[in-house]
Amino acid sequence: MVDFTYQKGVAHIFLIVILLIAAFFTFLLFSSKKDSLKKDPVSSQEEELANFNPKPFQDVSSDNDNYTAIKYLAREQVLESDQDKKFNPDKLITKAEWVVTLVKLTSVVPDEKVYKNCYLDVGEGDIAAYICYAKEQGWLKGFDSGEDKKSSFHLIPTVRAQQSEGNFNPDNPVKGINAVGSLSRLMNWQDVANSNEDAVNFAKERAIVENVQDNLTKAEAAGVIYKSLATVPLGNSNYSSKLDGQAERYNIEELVDRSDKAQEEYSSLIRSQRQIRNEQLLEMDKALGQKLPTFDIFEPVQNFITAKGSSQKLSSQDVFIYRNSPPHYENKQKTSETTINIRDSAQVYIFLDKDFRIMTKDQRKQQRPTFALDAYYHHFVINGRAVGSVMADLVNFETGVLEYHHTSPRMDFKNLNYMFNIALNGIEAQIGQEIAPPIQSSTSNVAPQEKGPIGCSKFKEILASENCVHFALEREERSLWCARSPDELTKPSGYGDYTKVYKNRAPDYIIDSSLVSDEGFDACLGKTP
Repeated sequence: MVDFTYQKGVAHIFLIVILLIAAFFTFLLFSSKKDSLKKDPVSSQEEELANFNPKPFQDVSSDNDNYTAIKYLAREQVLESDQDKKFNPDKLITKAEWVVTLVKLTSVVPDEKVYKNCYLDVGEGDIAAYICYAKEQGWLKGFDSGEDKKSSFHLIPTVRAQQSEGNFNPDNPVKGINAVGSLSRLMNWQDVANSNEDAVNFAKERAIVENVQDNLTKAEAAGVIYKSLATVPLGNSNYSSKLDGQAERYNIEELVDRSDKAQEEYSSLIRSQRQIRNEQLLEMDKALGQKLPTFDIFEPVQNFITAKGSSQKLSSQDVFIYRNSPPHYENKQKTSETTINIRDSAQVYIFLDKDFRIMTKDQRKQQRPTFALDAYYHHFVINGRAVGSVMADLVNFETGVLEYHHTSPRMDFKNLNYMFNIALNGIEAQIGQEIAPPIQSSTSNVAPQEKGPIGCSKFKEILASENCVHFALEREERSLWCARSPDELTKPSGYGDYTKVYKNRAPDYIIDSSLVSDEGFDACLGKTP
């Protein structure tokens, strides 16, 4: 006989357990929503800015598998956007596009008058010059039946005549095996015979490629190139994403060896630098028996502002500071410390408004930044001496795109201020205007003073102050706006003819009614009507 009383008891217990579990998860959900509502919007914005990953192109975001590769090659001006500011990462890369990319890795711009008519379907022009140059270098084995030369990267005298051999079919997709083979010859991969098959095997062993497809997308092509740069020139046994921090510290010409005489000494210097491993550096430090030299990464920021003629002081809280440490430099960490040792690399994020004016943390609470200057210092050791360079990016938060880049010369770390200025001056040249210092906190977003008359002496004292290089007088409200930059004020057509568009600023002073009329205003300034 079935015990229904027992079954009902079990059912009741089961139902109670279900209700308790549901109540628990409801509580968690409610708490989560409550916390999210309580979350400080300013803190949320700061967190968003700290985790922002700029797009190298409008259609390439950080979730792209080859984001790091595309970003690096775009920074080095190897990859370019189309007329719509897009990269089209999923589009198959053509033979012509691949060859142009290869040549750009070398920073060579082929002479169109010399490199031409090298295939039946390749005539004259800039693209033809790239193709014919690559053909002369011997990189294009397998691209057509006529190519079967052994060659590495060397500058062949330009007097050598171009000879047409078959068709190149520049608009056809490049085959993966030919792409890897041509890259191996340009990059001088060691222990690789001149066949494309051997190059593919080499690339697979070092995780530069997994499977070579018949065709490559533009994003995949960028990935193959970048993984090669991060592996072979730096002496790494195989590629992993941990090497990205290493590769990004170098300019492209430092990773692609050139064997012509003009570059021989430079390439030798770079190679000696790349051969020094972190373990060796630690041994050197131990042998010295002393603490590593340090420097203040924030000092160049303040010096840059001071050079603009501003007395406004920033604090380290007004910028974001990150540091990266050897051996791989893959763990970027946000820090409040400004002191960096010479083995570390560091980044400083400086925030700008739409007029390229530096913003403090308090100003970011009132207005979201439009741009960020990402200035990062990378150190290297060459022949036992610590040197480095400063790379600067200008990031547009509205579009998400990394718009401009400039790199300083490589110098001793003691010249950090100079390198920082060179990098930021390069950005200024590209945007066509100077980066403005921050607005004085005493005149930015302040509440109006209580209304009360002031006389001529006080009025002239205000106008003569450091913070009132430019001023505006609003007649109706009898208010005075002062500013260090005319950009903060609308352009006047005469005294008192300003409109109320002062960057959302409150007036600095309420002036005496006797100064509202032209006569009173001019008289106060010692002018004759």
